Amino acid sequence: MTWKKKLSRQRRKNTPMGKGEGFFEESKQQIVDYLQDRLLLFKLDVVERGAKLIATMFTILIVALFAFFVLLFLSVMAAFLFGELLHHIFWGFAIVAAFYVILLALVIGYRKKIVQKYIVDIVIGIVFEKAKEENKEEIKADDNAQ
Repeated sequence: MTWKKKLSRQRRKNTPMGKGEGFFEESKQQIVDYLQDRLLLFKLDVVERGAKLIATMFTILIVALFAFFVLLFLSVMAAFLFGELLHHIFWGFAIVAAFYVILLALVIGYRKKIVQKYIVDIVIGIVFEKAKEENKEEIKADDNAQ
């Protein structure tokens, strides 16, 4: 072995890049571990956001169910009230039904402008809630640093 090869081998052993023969294997393993950890973090983040979305939708469903029953009984009450005032139960229920037909037409007419926008805003708010919190923390850290 020539003195140049010995010196080159000695330099590789003493430098951070050349410490041991397994440097590249160790670096590769660290990169693989890092990518696996990032993938796990991504999966956990997706599960957390999905769970929040499902919990919120379930809560909205329960509230909507109770609101439906309240509205149902109030509608029956109003129908009987109008029926008593008009001395004919049929016309009381007809007035309440006409009110709901008009309300249905309005909801169908404005569903894209109001209803879909409202639902999309809720879902986006839930999904990106954590990102907003992280941005606020970054802004706070920047303000404190200055």
